Amino acid sequence: MTAPVELSLAPARRREGVGFDWQVVGVTVLPWVLFLTTWVLDVKPLPLAFAGAMLGTPHILATVGLYLEPGLRGVVRANRVAFWVVPLAVIAGSALAFAVSPRGLVYALLIGFVLWQTHHFTKQNFGLFTFWARSRGLPGASPAERKLIQATSVIGMAGILRVVDEGSWLDAAMRGVGLAAIVACGVGVLACTDDPRRRAALLVAVAFYAPLHIFDVGFLSAAFAYQAAHGAQYYLMVGKATRPTRRSLLAFLVFLVVAGLVLFTLVRTVDPYGSSAWALGLVKGLVAAHFIADSRFWRLRDKDIRTFMKSRFDFL
Repeated sequence: MTAPVELSLAPARRREGVGFDWQVVGVTVLPWVLFLTTWVLDVKPLPLAFAGAMLGTPHILATVGLYLEPGLRGVVRANRVAFWVVPLAVIAGSALAFAVSPRGLVYALLIGFVLWQTHHFTKQNFGLFTFWARSRGLPGASPAERKLIQATSVIGMAGILRVVDEGSWLDAAMRGVGLAAIVACGVGVLACTDDPRRRAALLVAVAFYAPLHIFDVGFLSAAFAYQAAHGAQYYLMVGKATRPTRRSLLAFLVFLVVAGLVLFTLVRTVDPYGSSAWALGLVKGLVAAHFIADSRFWRLRDKDIRTFMKSRFDFL
């Protein structure tokens, strides 16, 4: 009786894996879609702001879904310091740091945070590439592919520094660094694999930050686009990991939209150099806490987490 059941399930799992493959590619090319749309239509950053508000800002709250997932509650209870103490301390510490810091230091904190955020985006790109490979029945990322994707942080960080000082000597210098790194990473893709499908997927990951150097964009446009892309990637992964019911999904979507709009409005209206700087620090602390918790929830070398994720991504 077992064999026919397994045979009937196998095609469905393969179809789900192929569908997941295309979903991974779709959310990872989102920065290109957004930048091309604004360039072709010659519109102001409003579409990017909307995408950032709906996909980017609220995604940090999707981590709540992992905390509430019954299959992960044992992991959370066994690591209270990592999942509760450290994130809460980071939130409080960030609000305090922004509140008491002088203007110049607040600016440095903001730039430093965005650069760290870029590194976090790169780590997620690596994870998505590995999941893409597994969904196609291919080996996971090789050490060379891992290093290549990690190296794209240079492209992203150079792009951030460029758009922060748009029009200055730093803009030109960082654009040169970014374009050189893009070419080098493109050559690296050719050296890593001969499989055309794998090359295409690896190129998608490597070209993630290229729009920052190809298009002339401001800081806010860049922030909105990459928050949206990163958020879309995260929703895809959390949606697969938690498998919410229709009712809980609807309730959670309402929560995400409302809370995301509140956070988005808060970030856009506070004065980072005035008496409300603590509010900006609070939001940045929430984002950092999400980074920290997220790194533990997806730590696949942890046996319990690996077992749980295998059960949810059984088509890989």
